Amino acid sequence: MGLKKKTIKAVNEVLHDPDKRKLYTEEELKYMEIQIKLIEKWRSAEKKRRKAEKGFGYDAPQTLDDC
Repeated sequence: MGLKKKTIKAVNEVLHDPDKRKLYTEEELKYMEIQIKLIEKWRSAEKKRRKAEKGFGYDAPQTLDDC
């Protein structure tokens, strides 16, 4: 499991557990929610780009700027 995947999993555990949410301020939780969406979107674009480079079902390679 890659570092980003571990980060996503750890942050999701915090965001979905009421007891762990109490350990953070509202601002920190909002920041985590925004960042997790960005990381997931970035991972998805990276995955599509890698598949396109290998020739698996995508027309043109995407760049991170297309997000």
